[in-house]
Amino acid sequence: HEPAFAVRGHMLHYNFLCGPTCWGLADYRFYFDQMARTRNNLLLMHWYDNEPGAAYQMKGAYLAGGQTPSTLSRPWGALSALRTSQFSFRTGEAFPAEIFSSPQRETCTNALDEIWQSERMFSDATAYAKAVGVRVAAGFEAFRNDPMEDGIRERFTARVRQFLDRNPHLSYFALWQHESGGCTGSIPPAEGTPGHALLKEHESRFAYLGNVRRVWEAIRFGRYAQWAADIVRKHAPHLRLVVVGWGGDRWMRFADYCLGYDTFLPKDVIFTCHDNIETSFGPNVSTPWGQLPADRERWAMPWIEGDLDDCWTRQPHVTNLAQLCPDAKGKGAQGLLTLHWRPAGCEEEVAYTSKFSWNPRLTAEEFYRTYAGECFGQASATAMGKRLHELALQGNRWTGVRGTPECSRMVWAWRMPHPPFDLDASTAPQLSMLADTAADVLSEAVDICRETTDGAFHER
Repeated sequence: HEPAFAVRGHMLHYNFLCGPTCWGLADYRFYFDQMARTRNNLLLMHWYDNEPGAAYQMKGAYLAGGQTPSTLSRPWGALSALRTSQFSFRTGEAFPAEIFSSPQRETCTNALDEIWQSERMFSDATAYAKAVGVRVAAGFEAFRNDPMEDGIRERFTARVRQFLDRNPHLSYFALWQHESGGCTGSIPPAEGTPGHALLKEHESRFAYLGNVRRVWEAIRFGRYAQWAADIVRKHAPHLRLVVVGWGGDRWMRFADYCLGYDTFLPKDVIFTCHDNIETSFGPNVSTPWGQLPADRERWAMPWIEGDLDDCWTRQPHVTNLAQLCPDAKGKGAQGLLTLHWRPAGCEEEVAYTSKFSWNPRLTAEEFYRTYAGECFGQASATAMGKRLHELALQGNRWTGVRGTPECSRMVWAWRMPHPPFDLDASTAPQLSMLADTAADVLSEAVDICRETTDGAFHER
């Protein structure tokens, strides 16, 4: 009768073709119907600056926003731009058009028209969500500029207000820190500048971070969060602000900053972050969630569909979630979200978190027994539940599919030690791997120089 988490739902990333990037209004309505059916009540959305949902304008010129990716634009790890009829093994027959993208792009004549249509579609989608009892939190990333630069506050205010005006059915505004800002920080401003004065004013709040780059990044993003809270309070007081980042104890560490943010952001501001880059990276959600006071709302967000390998095959994580979900509850999180791209392929994980929210004693074994009974009948529940659980423990390759890396040679942050909080003997193999990669790249660069430049340049 009373859920373990008041806020239950999902975080959808927009940037892959296998996710909501290619959705229209009918897709969102179907998704919201399924959320309501499974007793989930919140969807969190994020847009990068080059995506339609992030558009804004100043003095008649658009300063962000872009066209939806397609099979001809080579999004992320795609190796080539192809029409669907050129796909291997006749797989193109599964797609409705020669160029696969969103329904908005199919009917638009130019980029601005697509931005406007995408904005109207998402506004209609959020209105439908509210009608079926699902709240929506959505937003974009704060600027990477020093907030004390001339004109930045004016531009940021205009962007937030425009976003709120065109999304009247939201329940929350989400302000994101840029990816990797939590671990790498940013270069502090020079002495004598307004930014340096801001750093000196607040550095004691974040001294526990132990690194001036991270201290400045916490202060820098924190100032944007302060402005956002003020804008929301004055311009859309029916909303609440959510500050979001990429985080996790063994990854990008945004949650660390929230200990300091708790000392000066209004108490109605909510904290959340991507807990690790993949659900199996650790048995716990971010440690700071258990260190915040009880009156600070925070949402744990396990990353249930890793993009380290691929977004094409099953990635079983129910057993991992059976550790993470109790940890989130034990740390006092008021919300539990799952981060994913695909609406299918992660249904077991979504089902587990949905059921756990109403039965926090649910184990992976019990979940699979119930799941098997629903799929195969109660007579087969125990035997088939055991088989399904055993298959899940084999990981995402039990299907025999090799998989396709989404980002090819890209080295993800979790493989890099991040001083000062992740440097010990275990990092030696990682450093060695990075050194080998750097040597390979340098060797390629030297070969190119030798082939294309004169000898003097090559010597340099």
